[in-house]
Amino acid sequence: MRLFLTLRPRRYIWLLAAILFAFALLLLRGTGRRGLTGAEIGQRAQQELQRTASYRFELAVRTVIDGQEAMVSQVEGEFVRPDLYHIKGRSYDYPLEMYQLGSEIYFKDPADGKWKVARGGPNLVAEAVNLGTSPLVDFLQAENFELVVQERLDGREYYHLCTPLGEVTNDYWRVFFSDFLLETWVERSNFKIERVRLLGSNRSVPGDKLEIELKLFDHDAPIVITPPPVEGGPSNEKQ
Repeated sequence: MRLFLTLRPRRYIWLLAAILFAFALLLLRGTGRRGLTGAEIGQRAQQELQRTASYRFELAVRTVIDGQEAMVSQVEGEFVRPDLYHIKGRSYDYPLEMYQLGSEIYFKDPADGKWKVARGGPNLVAEAVNLGTSPLVDFLQAENFELVVQERLDGREYYHLCTPLGEVTNDYWRVFFSDFLLETWVERSNFKIERVRLLGSNRSVPGDKLEIELKLFDHDAPIVITPPPVEGGPSNEKQ
């Protein structure tokens, strides 16, 4: 009986030590799996965007200037790295369809409905490309990312980031707006950008505002961009 009494507490001590050791391991693992900061998520998303070979996108640009609300642009398109675009929709109330292959731009002239090719292209066409690319350039140049929340949208998990911007890439917006805020939704599983929203306001005119919403999808899809045939001009297929 005396031997039993001496062994039993010893067994409990070893059991208690094992429980404490396991608990300590759990604490250490938990510390190693801490959540990512907004800065870390933003940097990973920037790297992923720079690696992305292609994507499809939808863009909507709305403004309120001097009390006048306008849908500046509403387009959809495709992009293949490094500089191939196909864009179709409306910009400044005009129908727009264009292809950019490096320095060559193929555009459908709204005046006669014919396809034409030019280097640089009309201002309207160049602006349409700039509208679609400038929010992503702003994102790539941003440095301070704040993690607002992790949220679930359409069955997927996203990081919602917020970034105040001192300046934006598009010179046109700086004429009318003074303060900018960039919101970004980054898919948690792969750090690909699903949506970017650029908001602008004017501290001198409180009612003026800018809202640009850019949605990206079909990342790294095998997209082929084929410009239309142009009379007397080249016809190329780019992938």
